[in-house]
Amino acid sequence: MFYTGYYSKLKDYDAVGLKTVSISRTKPKGIVTYGKIPELYPSEDILWNYKNGKMDEMKYTSMYLDQLDKLGIRNILLKIHHYGDDVILLCWEAPDKFCHRHILADYINRNSKLNIKEYE
Repeated sequence: MFYTGYYSKLKDYDAVGLKTVSISRTKPKGIVTYGKIPELYPSEDILWNYKNGKMDEMKYTSMYLDQLDKLGIRNILLKIHHYGDDVILLCWEAPDKFCHRHILADYINRNSKLNIKEYE
């Protein structure tokens, strides 16, 4: 099973045996994850423009979906499956905040038979 989550709950994920995989450009100091998938990080351009108010959530989503389309669902799934089962894809934002991991999960769910959801 694959999930999404956020760094502040890392100890909870480790406690239940999930393989923590970073999908963000940065992570909190002192955080160690099982792995990382840099291809799923939002591009520097997307991140910089969003953080500096030069694009809204709609444009961010559109650009990130373009990035995912270029990578392709098959490659995305191969990169996640590389870590085996019980993987949780991590970034910074709390579940109720706008975040690329939600866009990624929706993209995977629409383009595959998987049902990635936020770990609760």
